[in-house]
Amino acid sequence: MRKTTTGVLALQVLLGGLLMTGCFSERATAPDDTTACDGTTTPCAVAVRDNSFAPETRTITVGSTVRWTNEGASPHTSTALADEWDSGNLNAGQSFEHTFEAAGSFDYECIYHDGMTGTIVVE
Repeated sequence: MRKTTTGVLALQVLLGGLLMTGCFSERATAPDDTTACDGTTTPCAVAVRDNSFAPETRTITVGSTVRWTNEGASPHTSTALADEWDSGNLNAGQSFEHTFEAAGSFDYECIYHDGMTGTIVVE
């Protein structure tokens, strides 16, 4: 019986250490907030989570495509404030893509959730 208790304790310590280092955190797989994305061959990812876009600001190059994927449980949208695009309703697991053909800064929001905003910077 003592070996089982020791084994369980060792497993709890190991899992606790992994959690503290971020091995199981969402942030470990989120797109890098500071790296420009050259999405000319692969869309640049923006995760749509309940109440946030990750990263909130994404820098890309002209001609790149951004893919928003709803990783949350609630429906969301990616809706440009100046009407450049509107994803329409994105249910859990659904994605939307938009290609940026001109340089500029493009602010967007989820129309369902106040304060859920993001920016695409195109260089």
